[in-house]
Amino acid sequence: LSKGFYIFRMGKGVKKLNIKHKRLIEISFLNDYEDFLDFYLAYKCYFWIGTGSGLDNVAIAYKKPCLIINGLFIQGIMFMLLGYMSLYR
Repeated sequence: LSKGFYIFRMGKGVKKLNIKHKRLIEISFLNDYEDFLDFYLAYKCYFWIGTGSGLDNVAIAYKKPCLIINGLFIQGIMFMLLGYMSLYR
C-alpha cells in the first residue's frame, strides 16, 4: 500500500476486515457490485494473490504474475509447473 498499489479484496461470504485504508477496497461489500468486476480486475491487475480458487485461473489465463497461498498441495504443484509461486504452511 505504501508503494501506491491498490488492494481489491474479493470473495463471497467473507467477513469485512477491521482495516481502514484508502487503497484497500473490499469489492464484495460495494452496493453496486457486479460479478463481472472480478474478471475486469483480474485482467487489469499488476499482480494476483489468491488461494487456488476458480478466479485465480482467470488471472492465469490473462498471464498475470500470481502467488497462490494456502491452496491444496496438488494445486500448488500444478501452479509451480506453470511457473507460478505457491506458499504452504
